[in-house]
Amino acid sequence: MNAHAYLRWFFGIALLGAVAIGGVNAVVDPYGIFDLVRLPGVNVEKPQRLATGGRIQKSVRLSRGRYDTLILGSSRTQIGIDPKSPILAGRRAYNAALAGTNMYELHQVGLYALAHQELKQVIFGIDFLMFSTRRTVQGDFAESGFAGRRLGAVYLRQLISAGALSDSARTLRANRLGERSAYRPDGYIDGRIKYGRTDPRSLFTGILESHFFVNPETYAAFDYGRDRMKRFHDLIERLSRRGVAVDVFISPLHAWQLEAVQLLGLAPAFERWKRDVVAAVERVNGGAVGSQTAVRLWDFADYNSITTETIPPAGAGDPTRWFWESSHYKREVGELVLLRMLGGERAATVVPADFGVALDSETLDAHLRAVRRAARAYRRNNPLSVAEVEQMFRRTEPIRRLLN
Repeated sequence: MNAHAYLRWFFGIALLGAVAIGGVNAVVDPYGIFDLVRLPGVNVEKPQRLATGGRIQKSVRLSRGRYDTLILGSSRTQIGIDPKSPILAGRRAYNAALAGTNMYELHQVGLYALAHQELKQVIFGIDFLMFSTRRTVQGDFAESGFAGRRLGAVYLRQLISAGALSDSARTLRANRLGERSAYRPDGYIDGRIKYGRTDPRSLFTGILESHFFVNPETYAAFDYGRDRMKRFHDLIERLSRRGVAVDVFISPLHAWQLEAVQLLGLAPAFERWKRDVVAAVERVNGGAVGSQTAVRLWDFADYNSITTETIPPAGAGDPTRWFWESSHYKREVGELVLLRMLGGERAATVVPADFGVALDSETLDAHLRAVRRAARAYRRNNPLSVAEVEQMFRRTEPIRRLLN
């Protein structure tokens, strides 16, 4: 066989291989991008959307779908705020929240959504960690439309890459075994599937001791980035100037999580961050022009009847009502959050009076004083819980010393 014939055979076989790989990936569709066919037992459940971060899939959805309501935030919002909530009935809502995210990523997501959708409402769950300089882009962000990738290139990569083929195989196996994916096509993560029947106390202690007390990207080496606040201000200003109604809420955290913030010496930075959020919102509202809509801000990250939920003893088998673990709240809490912000008069009859405070410069100081009083009361009334969090703090001290 001469060289020309060899090359024809070689490239012909390579082309056939690429077509075969592309065909498998398009049909199995492990990331939920193509939506060509829905085959029970083959490709209905797509667990690999979570494994890769979901940024690619969400950028495709936001470029192709039609939504009037956008849900933004971190994994807390992704798990806690359901686009199918009755409170959002009649809206075309999409949950664009991202796990392990930061304000750089969310700024990009928000601008991307503005470019591709006719938005009427943005529900924006923010938390302290989004504003840390320790957090960079996560998962598949760099390969998504949010990072400026052309969708044609995004589609091609998901068609012919070896990684996608491997994920197709995992998807086929998961469907054959009857596994369920926690990730829904509307961007929401179902916590009932994600967390399953795991003992709540082990989840609470595990997330604090192995993550928040030792991870430099969370609290262990937290560094508040003012540039992140600038991005937050820019995003809500752009949304508001486009006539989009923006409801910002500080995500609920369990009291154990708030105690971790205190023990790590981050309480002053936490308060300063809340002050900066209020200032950013008021700068937008104070400079309102034309059809610009006011941005509303709510704080749920304090000591209240929801966030001070008692954690059952290890092995008791009792489920928690409001929280999966100290950092992530359940859909039931998300419903209360939505009711407080959007439910009007109905909220007063359903939502606990101490859950959710509307924040502005006039209410902020009194609210922060009330939070400090509630924190002291919690510590007096729950000495065993406080001591357990303190023990975790002390056990993890050697690891934190290595980070400095």
